Amino acid sequence: MRDRNPFTPGAGKEPPYLAGRAEETGLLSDALAGIGGGRPGDTVIMYGPRGMGKTVLLRWMRQQCKPLGVDAVLLTSQGVLRASEGLGDRLLSNLSSIKKQAVSTEASFDATVAGAVRGGGKRTWSDPGPDAHKHLTLARRLAERASERPLAVLMDEAHAPDSEAALDALSELVGAAQIAAADSPFLLVLAGTPKLEQTLKKAHCTFTERDRRVLVGPIADDAEAANAIRKPLNEHDIAIAEDALRHIARHSQGYPYFLQHWGEALWKRAIEKQDKRALTMADTRRAEPLVNQIRNEMYEARFSDMLTSRSRETIAAANAVAGIFVNSEYAARPDEADIDSAIESALRALPAKGRTGASAVDLRLALNDEDVIWRRRGARHFEPGIPSFMAYVREQCQQRPELITGAAGASLAPPAPQ
Repeated sequence: MRDRNPFTPGAGKEPPYLAGRAEETGLLSDALAGIGGGRPGDTVIMYGPRGMGKTVLLRWMRQQCKPLGVDAVLLTSQGVLRASEGLGDRLLSNLSSIKKQAVSTEASFDATVAGAVRGGGKRTWSDPGPDAHKHLTLARRLAERASERPLAVLMDEAHAPDSEAALDALSELVGAAQIAAADSPFLLVLAGTPKLEQTLKKAHCTFTERDRRVLVGPIADDAEAANAIRKPLNEHDIAIAEDALRHIARHSQGYPYFLQHWGEALWKRAIEKQDKRALTMADTRRAEPLVNQIRNEMYEARFSDMLTSRSRETIAAANAVAGIFVNSEYAARPDEADIDSAIESALRALPAKGRTGASAVDLRLALNDEDVIWRRRGARHFEPGIPSFMAYVREQCQQRPELITGAAGASLAPPAPQ
């Protein structure tokens, strides 16, 4: 057994085995193959809760580009958020070194805040839309660059613009991409949390409603979740018991980030054992406290952020909604009416002093923005962002009722031992 840990429990790091993503990679491969073959491109909207592997999929796409003869640049939205002008210059400057040979780069870019694209439908050179003067130049530059060699622009954290200027910058890029992709092998991929849909609406990118969607949720197949652990271990001549794998799949709830932490903890356990060739259920139990500690530290940070950035009404709403899922052992699939009813009941129980007047709908949207709950496109029912985070929220609110009835800005105490 080699001593190098194959597991990668970090944000955006590619796992040793990309489990449960056959459908997503198939859709993304089709998009790349189209422009790789010289056909007109598209815009792809990829969204899902935090920690589901969207950044991993963007980096996977970047790796697929080279053999297809496609140039790729991987960006983060931080460049859009802090920039004031020069979108075309800065974007294309990241590509200036790859005109001769298809390679890929990763960068952050500065974006112009020229006017938003307000038109509907996919635009073409002959019908560029009412705001053509604001984005046609960028679209032409993207199209000309893609005509030299097919081009894919992959943007992570696209849900993040937090100002009108930033929204206009995002809108210009999306609008220009629509025009460029109509006549050239250009592909734009926007990845973000479920908040991305609302961000695009705020940026007046209504024409993206017909763009292709790639939804990235929990790994639904327990067998594939188990493979995320089994296959890397087997490649290092380590076997693991089937009952241990079933336990890990249930504990992780299909959350890729937690699966990588499980893998790392089990790897450490294998190193400790005299018999390194087999991991049992007992070994898994010994590794579990470390995984729980990491999970609780993550939840503590997320909940602490909610305490400092949100009102006590939001905390009360999160507690009420968490109750729907926890009390049903995560079997519940509430719709908007169910969510709003639970929140309204929680609001009625709050003392009037300190209330902001937020409605149940306002708070439901806030919980969606925080990834506490989310809903798949076209679906009626909501899901928890991370099911076990719901139990953590309930536990914290039960242990510290003053978070709801008193000031919500109190510092978060260390999580209770598991």
